[in-house]
Amino acid sequence: MLPSTAGIAWKLMHNCAATEEKIQRRGVHLASMCGVCKQQAENIHHLLWECPFAKGIWEWVASKFRFRGDMEDMQSAVNKAKGSSTLIHHMWIGAVVGGSVSIWFHRNKVFFEGDDPDPNFCKKYIHSQVLVARHSSNGFSRDHDDPVLRAWGVEGKRRKAPRMKECFWQLPREFQMKVAAV
Repeated sequence: MLPSTAGIAWKLMHNCAATEEKIQRRGVHLASMCGVCKQQAENIHHLLWECPFAKGIWEWVASKFRFRGDMEDMQSAVNKAKGSSTLIHHMWIGAVVGGSVSIWFHRNKVFFEGDDPDPNFCKKYIHSQVLVARHSSNGFSRDHDDPVLRAWGVEGKRRKAPRMKECFWQLPREFQMKVAAV
């Protein structure tokens, strides 16, 4: 994960990002409204997990990994990859962190630049974070991971098969003990 992504992800996970809810807590009076969906007050939980825009992004990400898209928070999202291969787990973490950060970046584009909601903005960012996670992972994939890897346009990492060495065994001579040498 890139350091800039990690820093923003930390702020989002620790509820330190400057949302309208945070500004209101500091005494500034404003009518808080999610700038993306315009349906509820803006806070981190709504922005990342409850907003219809975010839910659509998470459903897209989950479908590419062949997981169900019902995520309520960061912990439930991370837990989706339990039991997966190490490589898929690393890619999933990259997608979850990248998804959170991309939704925050997207919120800022809508809020500060007046852009319209655009899921492709988030999808491109998430894809880049999945690729970073794939290439930085030391984990291996399994055969049944191939559809997921193809969906992201990456190749798996296979473990090398153990090498078979030819050997011959002979009975020990009488009154001798055979000891295996390593």
